[in-house]
Amino acid sequence: MRRLFLLFLFTVAASSSWAQQYAMPQVPDSIRDATARADYATERFWERYNFCDTTLLTPDYAEQALADFIGLLHYASPKGREVAVNRWLDAATATPQVYNYFAKQADYYLYHPNSPLRDDELNLLVVRHVAECEVAGEAQRIRARFLLKLGTRNQVGDVATDFTCQTADGQEHRLLEMLHTPLTLMLFYDPECDNCRGMIFRLRYSSMINQRISDGRLMFLAVNVMKEEEGEEVAEEELPDNWLQVRDATGVQENLLYDLSGLPVLFLLDAEGRVLQRQTDIHQVMNYLVSK
Repeated sequence: MRRLFLLFLFTVAASSSWAQQYAMPQVPDSIRDATARADYATERFWERYNFCDTTLLTPDYAEQALADFIGLLHYASPKGREVAVNRWLDAATATPQVYNYFAKQADYYLYHPNSPLRDDELNLLVVRHVAECEVAGEAQRIRARFLLKLGTRNQVGDVATDFTCQTADGQEHRLLEMLHTPLTLMLFYDPECDNCRGMIFRLRYSSMINQRISDGRLMFLAVNVMKEEEGEEVAEEELPDNWLQVRDATGVQENLLYDLSGLPVLFLLDAEGRVLQRQTDIHQVMNYLVSK
């Protein structure tokens, strides 16, 4: 199924308006593994692109090419992704205007919270390149260094950054001291955020999550990141009784302890506080719970 979808993706990319003027790399028939085919195609994706021609910087050409490239990168190996991204950005340095255009577009596609192509790992590859690239504009480098600092924290496999939480009775606790179940689903939210309310509504009625909580296999930790003086608490009825509601008492956002650029943000932790899923979504959480 994965190979068929990858073949479909190649077909869609080849039919786009920009591809009608640009020869996509042809993957040899001898390469049959889907990941290897994606590695081959992404590494050579930009070989015939003219990075010196600024007239190509249009939504129908350069931006569409980037969207197709990112789509293919999702099926490449970790090493293949790194090689392809570095080759692409190295080639783009031929023209500062082109490099900065692609850096800006990549920031939108890979980091914007509402982008369907958002990918933290790919974004880190891009910002590492931009942060040290002399061709990049100063504003681009500053933003890249900021995102690099945020993005390298709380990676999958790391122990989650500890911080102080305040419970409804006013007592303060450290995050890592509160973990007492095999899994903890941690939600960072703002009570006045419409997207947060939508996710809370979807999560509260998940039979799978409620069953795991009931069985003692999962703790749901809802962390309110709004400063106390800025507004009221979420109405009590909006949060289920089987969730543990706390308020951030450390300043997670202000101190850049977690990347909370697009609330709500979900993290899945194990009993020791190691990150199993970072900035994840409901579907990925459900898939994990089913598989485990």
